[in-house]
Order: sequence, then structure tokens, then C-alpha cells
Amino acid sequence: MDQGPTFISRTGQGFSALSLKSTSCQDLLEFWRVLDMETFSDHSLVHPHQFRFRELSNCEVAVNHFVTKIKASREGCHVALVSVDIRAAFDSLDWVVLFKLFDKYNFPYNIRSFVYSYLKNRTVSFPVLNEFVSKEVCRGCPQGSVLAPHLWNFYFNEILLLNNDRWFLQAYADDLALVMSASSRKLLESSVTNFLDLLFDKLKELNLFTASGKTLAFVFRGTQNKNKQKRGLATLQRPPYSKFKEEPSRR
Repeated sequence: MDQGPTFISRTGQGFSALSLKSTSCQDLLEFWRVLDMETFSDHSLVHPHQFRFRELSNCEVAVNHFVTKIKASREGCHVALVSVDIRAAFDSLDWVVLFKLFDKYNFPYNIRSFVYSYLKNRTVSFPVLNEFVSKEVCRGCPQGSVLAPHLWNFYFNEILLLNNDRWFLQAYADDLALVMSASSRKLLESSVTNFLDLLFDKLKELNLFTASGKTLAFVFRGTQNKNKQKRGLATLQRPPYSKFKEEPSRR
């Protein structure tokens, strides 16, 4: 009886033939761990600003990281923190886009074959009137899968690669935070809005979309006028206003 496709590690060592129909979750996890070390780690395909599903990273470490960034950025500048909500993020991971990314980074054939075999022939069934209808699934991180965290971190890495000295992006799984600074409210407003448009377009390439109604913005005054701030004279006349493709974010 055919037991399905078999795979070996890139080095040809450490794994006997692996059947997807007979292997356990622990076997899958160990198999992916080796592939992860060989490919993701060696090629830096998970950005250091991704703090979920990583060793030695947790929510506290993530919060401390961007709080430190905000404090440093307030020296002489106003700072905006934007919490970007991605609509149904894990359910929206597009498998066609995923495999294009595998091609882009020249992933070894055994990894592509392994992931393809793991994802193919998945269906979802739901009741319609008096019968069940099944539809093929072609997107999403398989719920409860040991591979899902690795697939998501790799997929979302394209967004974190936008980081540079003008804007700071940090992720905790699908939770995305943007930190930007500017010397004036007007400049901060313009810079944030322009970057959000860029971010929107990049997310669209991955078939990911924002929930603008759940996207929150916070503004921190710069520390350049400490004496005026003590007397209440350095308040912003109004908070900066930012938009996602003509839709305002909440403040």
C-alpha cells in the first residue's frame, strides 16, 4: 500500500524515509526543527523584530523592546506608536504567495515538497440546508499545526524587512507595532500617513489586509520642552491624524 511521499533532510543525514500518513506530530516537529535550523536560521529569514514563536522571546521582552525605542526616540522629537490590526491574519496566509516566497529565497526542494504535501487535499465542510458541502482550502495556517508558527514567521518576514532608520516595525506573531518620530506634529502626521500607505500596499502583496477600525495610534510628546511641559504649555493643539488609504486610524 502506498504510504505517501517520502523525504530526507537536505544533508541526507539524520532522517530515514518519512511518511506523512504514518508519522507522529513529534516526528514532524523534529523534522521541521532541523529544516528550520538549516534554512531559516542560516539565511536569516525570520527578522529579529519578530518576538513570537522564537526561543528566548516573550510578550514582556517584546514590550520592553519597543518601550526602549520610544523613550530613545522622544529626545527632541514627538513619537507616534501605531498598533496595526491585520484582519483574520492566520486564516489569510495565502499558500500560492507562500510558495512564491519559497522560490524567491531558493528554498531546498525537499522543504517545498514537504510543505506542499502537508497542506494539500485539505477541505472544510459546512451544512447547507440538509446536506454538507465541502470546499478545498487554499489559505491559512493549519490550526494546531506544529508547522504553523514557522510558516507564519517566514511569511510575515516580508513586512518586517521594511524596517529602516526612518521607521521601526516590531511584531508579536500577527500583532504589528509601528514607531515613528518627527520634530513637529505636522511632519509626524505626514510621515505616519505616508508609511501606512506603503505598509498597506506591501500587505496587499501578501493578500493581507488591515482592519482600520481596530488600528490604534498613540502620540508621545518630545522631551525638548520639559520646562514648558511642566507648566502645561507644550501640549499639542490636536493629536496627529493618520489614515490607511483614506480611512482614519483610531486615536
